[in-house]
Amino acid sequence: MVATMRKRLQEYCEEHGYEMPDEEQEEEPEKAGRKRSSEKDSEGTKKRRQLKSTRKYIPQRNTGGYAILLALYVHDPGCDGLTKDDIIKYAAQYCSTSFNPNPSTGQFYSAWGSIKTLEKNEYVQSRGHPVYYFLTETGVEVAQILKTVEEEQKIESQDGVDSSPFLKRTEDRQVDVERIDTWIPPLAKTTGKPANVQNVPHEIWTGGSYEIELILDNREVRSREERDFFSDQLLSHGVSTSVRALTVGDGVWVARHKESGKEAVLDFIFERKRLDDFASSIKDGRFFEQKSRLLRTGIRTVFYVVEEQMSSDVSRFSDAIQTCISMCITNSRFHVKRTKNSDDTVLTLASLSKRIQKFYKHQSLLVLEPRDLKSQHEYRQLLSQVSADNPEFQCVYNFNTFQSLLSKSNMVSVREMFIRMLMTIKGVSLDKAIAIQLHYGTPKNLIDSYANCTDDKPRMIHDALKDHVGNRKIGAALSSKIYEVWGK
Repeated sequence: MVATMRKRLQEYCEEHGYEMPDEEQEEEPEKAGRKRSSEKDSEGTKKRRQLKSTRKYIPQRNTGGYAILLALYVHDPGCDGLTKDDIIKYAAQYCSTSFNPNPSTGQFYSAWGSIKTLEKNEYVQSRGHPVYYFLTETGVEVAQILKTVEEEQKIESQDGVDSSPFLKRTEDRQVDVERIDTWIPPLAKTTGKPANVQNVPHEIWTGGSYEIELILDNREVRSREERDFFSDQLLSHGVSTSVRALTVGDGVWVARHKESGKEAVLDFIFERKRLDDFASSIKDGRFFEQKSRLLRTGIRTVFYVVEEQMSSDVSRFSDAIQTCISMCITNSRFHVKRTKNSDDTVLTLASLSKRIQKFYKHQSLLVLEPRDLKSQHEYRQLLSQVSADNPEFQCVYNFNTFQSLLSKSNMVSVREMFIRMLMTIKGVSLDKAIAIQLHYGTPKNLIDSYANCTDDKPRMIHDALKDHVGNRKIGAALSSKIYEVWGK
């Protein structure tokens, strides 16, 4: 039993980067006859301690200590010292846990706590105010070993970790930031003038006449206490960022003309979901509504970022999560990106931003500014048509047009409004509302059906949808409740 517990303690210490505590000395035996054996045991213990003290502490891969040593070794070769913020910025890519605590997800401690273990083992020292950390000679030796390990055992997939039991069996369309140019068809040789856009107000922006910025939705926060986490972290990585209210998506890349200041939405957008929020959105139907709205944008490259960090248990939704991720990949052709935590998400967005800037460096934009679009379908159709007729340009919409046309409250179809109206009745879920809408079509048809019904009106919807099963089945009690709203 003692050996088993000691083994578990040793595994725990190695996993979290702690030093194995020394064994307590055995109490001196009271009997004189056992004195010699006690002395021998004591000598053996001392020898073991001497052997143990000569063995170097080596942090495990992806731990905080491992990441800190690598960050200092790679980015401070002269051992002049780095601040805590600099170390965290460079070390995040080597660590599987966050360097920033997030109480909203139950993370009260961070990987930065490993700095104490490194200082205790004299691998890292600090000086000055503000504090600068640097490697000692011993720390450099250990860091060299870790660097060799990192190069030999590079992560096979750059799309996050496969540790989550909810995402293990789902393979994503890998977000390879080095291959952004393969996601959008290459441009033909420019002729200087666009075709078939005479009736649509537009502008031509040549390469170099605009700059690129990532706009984050103002509701995209890490926690209530850290509302500016993503914008601040991205700025620290050199990414031009602003925060505004977006009508769709959690972030979109835009081009801003250097002279006029006008903005145009580029062909890249992302939606971010923490795993527990992802499960909730599937449960209440937000996932399907948001996915549909992303498709309506006409943007060809949609990143769906799923953070495996969570504040609640979602194990019972594992099958639903995997199914929805598969739908995003196969049906919607989204690029699903799995990240370990919010720090990993920041690194991903920073890498994508730099590649997108490089991609558009010499691209000419055909910026559409239509004034008479009547529906979101027409919005997407016009973009597809102009893009097909002008392969030498990147065809995009003015940012104001994007915001106005894709607003939730703007240009809502009768079908969508009918479904929303039905869902205001307690007990009518999205599936049930869709079933009713598919059967009756419009609110007027439902009202007329009640007026023309000669049988039991409260049971009309129940009888009409009696063949439906699962979530679309409507019971007699709910049917009566719908009648109270729509039939009287």
